[in-house]
Amino acid sequence: MTTYQAGKVALVGFDGASNRVTLTSRSFDKPMGLASRDGELALATRTELVTLSTDDASTFRQRRTVHTGDVAMHDVAFGEDNRAGAPAVWFINTKYSTLGSVTTDGRVKHEWKPDFVTELLPEDRCHLNGLSMREGRPAHVTALGTTDRAGAWRGNRTNGGVLMDVKTGARVLENLCMPHSPRWFSPKDSGETEKLYFLNGGHGELCIMTDADVSRGVYSVVCALPGFTRGLAFMTSTFTGRAYAIVGLSHVRATHTFAGLPVQERWHGKLVAGAAVVDLTDGRHVATFEFVSGVTELYDVQFLAGVRTPTILPFKPVHAM
Repeated sequence: MTTYQAGKVALVGFDGASNRVTLTSRSFDKPMGLASRDGELALATRTELVTLSTDDASTFRQRRTVHTGDVAMHDVAFGEDNRAGAPAVWFINTKYSTLGSVTTDGRVKHEWKPDFVTELLPEDRCHLNGLSMREGRPAHVTALGTTDRAGAWRGNRTNGGVLMDVKTGARVLENLCMPHSPRWFSPKDSGETEKLYFLNGGHGELCIMTDADVSRGVYSVVCALPGFTRGLAFMTSTFTGRAYAIVGLSHVRATHTFAGLPVQERWHGKLVAGAAVVDLTDGRHVATFEFVSGVTELYDVQFLAGVRTPTILPFKPVHAM
């Protein structure tokens, strides 16, 4: 789990010998988006995209750091393209309102922008934030508004949010409340068709869309949760075969941007910071990992299959003598 508020990546595991939950953390400068794939992690920080990998399925080491500058990176995702110079990691460049990439040879590029954004300026015009991938390519993104002036999205945060199709530029959904974390998912080896999940953050909701729903511009709520929802990952139980969503939960900041959101009224201000587990078969909220102090906001979550006690080795630069 990433928490830019505390400047940490938190790694939660389970020690079977002592039957206890484990928690370790590593400090990074404003950690935000987090992606995982086959023993690799990609992490967005304030000015860098950091990639990590593991040789033993539990200990991650920093392998490469690409300097992006302070572009307010939000969601990140691995691409699937073996061509030389092709995008290796995609990321949301929130400050410039674009979808960007880091290529296999380390170049940082602007790849796409919403059609209502007229200039590439570091003004956070629509607060582009979330990214979903399908078949190794960007599929849908979320933004908190469709505005084209610096910070103008803040004026309509309760119902100005949108879900957009990257390929066509179309607005699939409108009138959302601070949407985040779109993800396409189907349980492994289930034969089920992928569905698009996303978080309607200001309502504290986990939402779902089929392909037909995407075409019609409608969605359903899977579960309402006691927190501002942001950060979404999935797992399939090896014991039951049931699929679960892991949803990041945050308190709501007492600022103009976040104050007065519907999730506060729904739960009478008693919100949780941590991660919720939702059974996708019936939409039940079945478990919660809660931070009772120190952490009040999460940005992203990932599930590491087969990893019991994950850790990240501290990174210490080597200085020339």
